[in-house]
Amino acid sequence: GLKDVGERVFYYKLAYSAVKSAFFPDLTSLSSDYACANMFYSCKFLTSVDMENLTVVNARESCGYMFGYSEIPSVGLKNLTTISGLSGCSNMFYGCSKLIKAIVENLTTISGQQGANNMFNGCSKLIKAGLENLTTISGRQGCTGMYYGCASLTKEYFPMLTTVTQADAMGFASYNLMFGNCTGITELHFRKDAQAAIEGLTAYSSKFGA
Repeated sequence: GLKDVGERVFYYKLAYSAVKSAFFPDLTSLSSDYACANMFYSCKFLTSVDMENLTVVNARESCGYMFGYSEIPSVGLKNLTTISGLSGCSNMFYGCSKLIKAIVENLTTISGQQGANNMFNGCSKLIKAGLENLTTISGRQGCTGMYYGCASLTKEYFPMLTTVTQADAMGFASYNLMFGNCTGITELHFRKDAQAAIEGLTAYSSKFGA
């Protein structure tokens, strides 16, 4: 089966189409530029996608706007562990206004410039981010706006998070507005041995947007 995708192989291939479901049960990595960028862009009838064995995204815009402005209600990425490279998952679910659940429970590392930048931006119905195993946030704007505008999120837990890069030499925080404009968020929880350091970061509350 398909285990990786070459450069621009699925670029805009199904955008604006009436496709309802897609299955990639053997896909384990995305390591080529624009491999699946805009693949399901604005697919208004999309209801299910199987990408549960995807573990690593590491390239420029591999998943850029992959589901952007589609109306998919949920997606399972339960084996995704690493987002790295230049904007690997940037804008992946941007504007998915009907997305309720995105399972990324085994994601441990977000790194690289804009690795998860705006990944769930505008997913106003998303009720759970599922970052329980995230250990590292690093890279220039690695998580900038990752959950921006996810108004239905209320609480988030980071029991494994130990490493947060505040900024690079140019002054760009890796987590800038990660939860920006998440108007429903009331609580963010960190492990005790890391909480003081994380909350002590410059402009912590405004950077995380909580």
